[in-house]
Amino acid sequence: MNPGDTDPLMECAIRLDDAGIAYMLTGSVAGYFYGLNRATGDTDIILDIVPSQVPAFVAAFRDGYFVDPVMVEESVRDRDMFNVMPRGGGKFDFIVLKPVAAELEKFARREVFDWHGYPLWVSTAPDLVLSKLEWARSSHSSMQFSDIRTIMASGAVDEDDPYFAQQLDRLNLREVLDACYSEGHQT
Repeated sequence: MNPGDTDPLMECAIRLDDAGIAYMLTGSVAGYFYGLNRATGDTDIILDIVPSQVPAFVAAFRDGYFVDPVMVEESVRDRDMFNVMPRGGGKFDFIVLKPVAAELEKFARREVFDWHGYPLWVSTAPDLVLSKLEWARSSHSSMQFSDIRTIMASGAVDEDDPYFAQQLDRLNLREVLDACYSEGHQT
């Protein structure tokens, strides 16, 4: 499959795969695979990338994208976020995977979904909800709360699942989930 013959998400995945860089779709675009259907201005992607892979990443996104090689290099070194913009519009926010046990575990649990005949690596629904709960705790964003309620209502996350329940407690997110439900209606 040629990157130019695809949609932006598939094109990005193909370029990452061709460059040998492991990734995981997260954020609201990943929520699409679990019942979330809302517009967003960016696509969040976690990268398992090391400094020696920066040249391959930059080369993969050189044609058709605005990519700043210095920003990529610094962000990978500092394990920070950077963005790349397709010349046709939109934005990819690349988040460099941090070597923290919980983040490494989420990345290892990622799942493959078929996206119009191409495999995409996507955060699991429980891990996506946990990430959104962490964002909601600091931002108190009604949009995050709405996203969480929608994903939970889809049945993609079982609140009684041992992994999910353990992570809720370990990350002190149970109160945030309760606040999420109380802000809107529990679906």
